[in-house]
Amino acid sequence: MKSFYILAMGLAGVILATSCSNEANKDNEPVVQQPVQLVFKGMQSDGGADTKSYLNGAEVYWHENDQITVFSRGVSYPFVTKEEGQYAYFVGVVLDEDIHYYGLFPYDESATYNSATYTYTTTFPAEQTAVANSFAKDANVTVATTTNDEMTFHFKNVCGLVKFNITSAEATLPFTKAVLQGLTTPTPESIAGAMSIVHNSPSVPVGTITGSGTTITLNAPAETTFLKDTDYYIVVPPTTFTAGYKITFSNDGGTITRDHSIGTSQEVQRSKILDAGTYTYVADP
Repeated sequence: MKSFYILAMGLAGVILATSCSNEANKDNEPVVQQPVQLVFKGMQSDGGADTKSYLNGAEVYWHENDQITVFSRGVSYPFVTKEEGQYAYFVGVVLDEDIHYYGLFPYDESATYNSATYTYTTTFPAEQTAVANSFAKDANVTVATTTNDEMTFHFKNVCGLVKFNITSAEATLPFTKAVLQGLTTPTPESIAGAMSIVHNSPSVPVGTITGSGTTITLNAPAETTFLKDTDYYIVVPPTTFTAGYKITFSNDGGTITRDHSIGTSQEVQRSKILDAGTYTYVADP
């Protein structure tokens, strides 16, 4: 199996604005906090792909306008990049500087971080938009922590990928969506919804779905179908499908449906690719 890795690095010493002192002045006047602008730089990770937003061959690149969540003193802030490629600078504003910073990708306004238990909460998407030879934007959840001395985010993957390919003698495919679901009965494994992530650096993060979503739907881009002989990836939280899993391909309206089933126990591992193989589509006579 291939591995994919992620890293973002803070640009040490780059503070474009400073806050007032946390101490009252000599006249005991109240302190007024001023925003502090910080810059983080996305750089190559530990041992493989670069940064973290989409695949480019064997590497993972940042999208322009990618956003990360930075937690400072228990409050979350959006940081955004205007660049695209292997390296990217993320700029954002915090109300006050902190000793420790905690990072989450993608940005989630409702996300939380508990420093006492090293736990993030966020929501894992049940709907993803397909990208040929890559995975959906804003689906690959990653986390990191750093100090104000180091200012370096080493983002680590929380999830894995399920890869599939469709081939056919037909010129084009009819499929507009692919739905992943476990085969365990009566209730398949939960793979979407509320998620908790425990990450006590430098250990690897442990992501757990606490919600009840049992499917992940990969949608072809609007007004298109999946391309044949093309690799697609579904981002999936770490999961053991004890009875196997299936990917159901269908067209708009569901008049054409095909199941690609794997009937043995399969595990989606953090930062690994589980290859579902190739499904051959044969049109109805």
